[in-house]
Amino acid sequence: MTERCALSYVLVLLVLELVSSRSNINLVNDVTKETVNRIKRQDGNCVATDTTVRGGEACSGQVIFEEDFSTFRKDVWQIEHYIPVTSHQESPFVSYQNDKSLVYVADGYLHIAPKLQEQMPGFTNESIYLGTLDLFKGCTSRAEECYRQASGADILPPIASARVRSVKFAFTYGTIHVRAKMPQGDWLYPELLLEPYFKKYGHSNFASGVMKIAAARGNRELRVGEEEFGNEILYGGAVMNLVCRDELLSNKLLEDGQWGDQFHNYSLTWTPGYISLSVDGAEWARAVAPGGLRTRFHYTYCKHLPIEKLYTGTKMAPFDIDFYISLGVAAGGITEFPDDSYSVGGRQKPWRNSERKGMLSFWEDLPAWQYTWTQPELLIDHIKVVAL
Repeated sequence: MTERCALSYVLVLLVLELVSSRSNINLVNDVTKETVNRIKRQDGNCVATDTTVRGGEACSGQVIFEEDFSTFRKDVWQIEHYIPVTSHQESPFVSYQNDKSLVYVADGYLHIAPKLQEQMPGFTNESIYLGTLDLFKGCTSRAEECYRQASGADILPPIASARVRSVKFAFTYGTIHVRAKMPQGDWLYPELLLEPYFKKYGHSNFASGVMKIAAARGNRELRVGEEEFGNEILYGGAVMNLVCRDELLSNKLLEDGQWGDQFHNYSLTWTPGYISLSVDGAEWARAVAPGGLRTRFHYTYCKHLPIEKLYTGTKMAPFDIDFYISLGVAAGGITEFPDDSYSVGGRQKPWRNSERKGMLSFWEDLPAWQYTWTQPELLIDHIKVVAL
């Protein structure tokens, strides 16, 4: 045993002796494990990091996950198969289906290609109003999200799309890089997300948080008054409350062109002190709250914020637990498209976010937006996650 290792071993014994006098045995175990791991990492030329990997270890600056989509790795990615009813806070007008025409790997890219449900085998336009959508076989959600019978205004989700998640990889803190080309088409939006592995702080109203790595609405033109919301506006950041969902979100205007015109490198850095967003290597937004992210919200107005639970976590709560990667394409919904917005040619958004018949109104406006779906696919070139 070298002198350095011997000294490290003595330090561990001293820590054990000091801590063992305390009554809380859990604290003993935590301190012992942390100290031994830190010494092991330093002896192995592995610098300690705040990043943790579920089921693994990390060193500072280490690439802890990488995907180039040379093939679709079923051991890494799960293709979602369900109808979002209560589990998806944005209530998009889609079903996520495990179908090779909707999600596939080709030419080194992951393709997520939404299409009309009436174009899927066995479906017609009449099916949307009178038919059933049975996703029980292979369903990845609760039973109530595996089957729907159309009835009156409660039509079938008119858009079939796809979503994948990194079922075998989750982490806390680090930088994720995604090279992607955004979808284009009215009322489409991409889902480049980090989502909680466990809903520690609650299941509804984004209580356990979601991080949007990057997003751009598919409309080439979209505005409310003089304010722009279309494909030239990049947005992203953290969401931890449904009513006040925009509090930690930021926007960036692309001066020349649209975000869906070409590939860009989108990054999100997540630390114990802040969350920052970058595109093509340049930071464009940062969320910091010295007293905790929870202090950014007005507790009376921002309904259902789980204040008591958030105070059991760190100042970054709910963003202090393991998150996994989600990739998908959605359409419509109740959060991404402002009411009273207008698309190309002064066409008004066909539904309101509080409208019970919103999905029906969206679908009945099909002739006005279908032709705009010139490039509805989300293309992912590669993903890399690096420890802090």
